[in-house]
Amino acid sequence: MWSIIKSILAFILFLCMGVYLLSNGISTRNKGIEVEATVDRIVSKKRRAASREVDYYVYISYEFKGKKYEDIEYDAYSFGVSEGKTITVKVDENNPTHVYTSSWNMAGGIFMLVCSAIIGVTIVLEIKELRAKK
Repeated sequence: MWSIIKSILAFILFLCMGVYLLSNGISTRNKGIEVEATVDRIVSKKRRAASREVDYYVYISYEFKGKKYEDIEYDAYSFGVSEGKTITVKVDENNPTHVYTSSWNMAGGIFMLVCSAIIGVTIVLEIKELRAKK
């Protein structure tokens, strides 16, 4: 019985986190003003000296309301993005050096919702097993 209670608590936690991250990602996606930006450079850095894992840092430049913004870090690297390529980004109107990215929140939200679904199935199976024992 205690395992079912822990599973239900985990289900609720993952469900709430998933809904929060997904809704945050969706609302972030709807913010900002679209601007065409140029990818100036992509810097790759190893996470650790002995590791094969690499993080990519993308730096862009764009013009917003007549002012040029350069060397702005953009946190949404994806395959196919290369130096010199033009991409569409969303810029915060009140803070033009802030570029909105929502992909991590949405991916995290989807992951949490999938986990909650798996935990939910586990709960149902545990309850069926307990009923079968009675």
